[in-house]
Amino acid sequence: CEFKGYVSFQSMTDSKTLSKFSLRHSSFDKSLDISDNTFNCIPDLTNTKLTNQVSLDRMEISDNYPPKGDFDKSDGERLCRLKELAETNKSYQQALDFHVIEMQANRERLPSEFYKKLDYAFYKIAIYGQSITLPLKNLGYLTLLFTYIYASMSIVQHTPGHWYDWIDRFLIGFLYSLSQLFPFVSAGRNSAADSLNQLFPCETIPDWFYFFSIFQGVLSFVLLFLIGLGFRNRFRL
Repeated sequence: CEFKGYVSFQSMTDSKTLSKFSLRHSSFDKSLDISDNTFNCIPDLTNTKLTNQVSLDRMEISDNYPPKGDFDKSDGERLCRLKELAETNKSYQQALDFHVIEMQANRERLPSEFYKKLDYAFYKIAIYGQSITLPLKNLGYLTLLFTYIYASMSIVQHTPGHWYDWIDRFLIGFLYSLSQLFPFVSAGRNSAADSLNQLFPCETIPDWFYFFSIFQGVLSFVLLFLIGLGFRNRFRL
């Protein structure tokens, strides 16, 4: 279709009930407005000729889409076009929102199950780099988990004599676990060495202890990176 005048689909009353909204191959000589709508489908603006600005303010995709959990094979292309238009409008948060759904839509096109599971984990842990809170929470859980592991390994080697020694052992384990978050800081390295001597004052340090320390360090680095990515995307750094 070719539209000569201003076209508005703003605030449609039944936008949530639409199963399809397509303007594919259309030409617009003036502006197009589809703002203030929540769609239960992916609006198709691919292959459109747009002379003026397209208004996408407060246009959203329903959280219930896709209704049966399976994206249409063309959804990725449609979302890519919506993301492009949002970026043109300098609406960065909306572009990121479209990017998240686009990544979900393209997941099934990944070449192997490993990449699909890796993509799903990236979504769950950090919502594709959009969330700051999720990786921060996971980092906290990770620190507490390894606190328990380190303290337990120390207790097995050298059982505390009093109840307050048990608490002290867990506090030392927590301090050592914290030091693994920032091993590149000199204070962190010194704290790790002191905590290690207190956890195993006389006994030989188990080999598994070093394995857990390295494993925690790698996971912590990944989560810190995701936190930084979240800040970058949130504030457009």
